[in-house]
Amino acid sequence: MDDLYGFFLGMFIDLNLVHDQKSITGLLDYSKAVLAAYHDNPYHSKGHAFDVAYMTYYMIKDLSITAQMNLKKYEMTALLLGALAHDMDHPGLNNNFQVYPVF
Repeated sequence: MDDLYGFFLGMFIDLNLVHDQKSITGLLDYSKAVLAAYHDNPYHSKGHAFDVAYMTYYMIKDLSITAQMNLKKYEMTALLLGALAHDMDHPGLNNNFQVYPVF
């Protein structure tokens, strides 16, 4: 699982979104904190989080949505950070069980 940190950092480096040691350290700290918040679920897991982040990277890099949507660097950064965190603390149940009381 430690490889995921390197792969995630590699996406940012490849897209020229990190430039110095401070931003690299911050990104690694962020990714460790986010992935620590994932439960050991069969689907909504750390692996799923990375899959979504990688597909986001793929769309930015290989499908050229950056040019099509005129994405700025901060928008690409937000997409990748959000993709990794999108299911943090998910209990692993399907949507039929995701019912919360209305206050």
